[in-house]
Amino acid sequence: MKKILVVDDERNIQNILKQVLLDEGYSVITTGTGKGCIEAVTEKFFDAIILDVKLPDIDGISIIETIKEVSAESEIIIISGHATIEMAVEAIKKGAYDFIKKPLSLEKVRIVLGHALEMHSIRKEKQTWDREIEERYRMVGESAVLKEIRTLIDKVAPLDSKVLITGESGVGKELVAYAIHRKSKRGDGPFIKVNCAAIPDELVESELFGYEKGAFTGAAGKKIGKFASANGGTILLDEIGDMNIATQAKVLRLIETGEATPLGSNKQLSIDVRILASTNKDIEEEVKQGNFREDLFFRLNV
Repeated sequence: MKKILVVDDERNIQNILKQVLLDEGYSVITTGTGKGCIEAVTEKFFDAIILDVKLPDIDGISIIETIKEVSAESEIIIISGHATIEMAVEAIKKGAYDFIKKPLSLEKVRIVLGHALEMHSIRKEKQTWDREIEERYRMVGESAVLKEIRTLIDKVAPLDSKVLITGESGVGKELVAYAIHRKSKRGDGPFIKVNCAAIPDELVESELFGYEKGAFTGAAGKKIGKFASANGGTILLDEIGDMNIATQAKVLRLIETGEATPLGSNKQLSIDVRILASTNKDIEEEVKQGNFREDLFFRLNV
């Protein structure tokens, strides 16, 4: 059950909000002072705090930062009968989720609170996911070789250049790619891995660039491609040595123009993504055999 703290010096507003929120299935505590608010959040965690600006002992906005220091995960919704745009902006800057003017619309309170709690849940899920990802991609060991690899990662990560990672299967190419991503300026953006060897030739283009509804038989709806999904972040083209020549040409064009065209569309999408590639093949030999484009190899092997 989500716990809500209502902070307002007007007893009737406390009671109305408490009853409405109880009816919504929340656990509700009320208090009428800033001091009572700080004491409450110090004693227990509240998923959300509905905080009035005009309190008898202190200005509600002035304690937002104090609340966040004690309970960073609590969502704060400010309410006020004397709201101004400047006041709302200040509250949001200090960490409030939203600002609601009095007289209160109970429906708006329900909606804003629901959205705040939903965002809170999403952030918690993301934090859990991020921890799992970090653990999954953690590079363990202190050997001389691994220390050298870490030095290389630190060197190339900030450059935003393309990187070709080579090595036998199972040596940790994906771990290196993720470490480059996390240490780069795109580290907070998406990290999208595409296993080129696992996608059939006839599907790889639609996977990478996406498609519009009706682009081919079975295309019942629009699909976002992997490059577009990685916008603002990094894409890893794993086992790029297995990519067919036709798709190689389209990847090269994307590198050169920064644009991609989904199947069935005449509209070009602007793509801002760092490209990392990995392979267990000898790409230079693949170039000699005519299996890999030389111009793409030179673009990737920076």
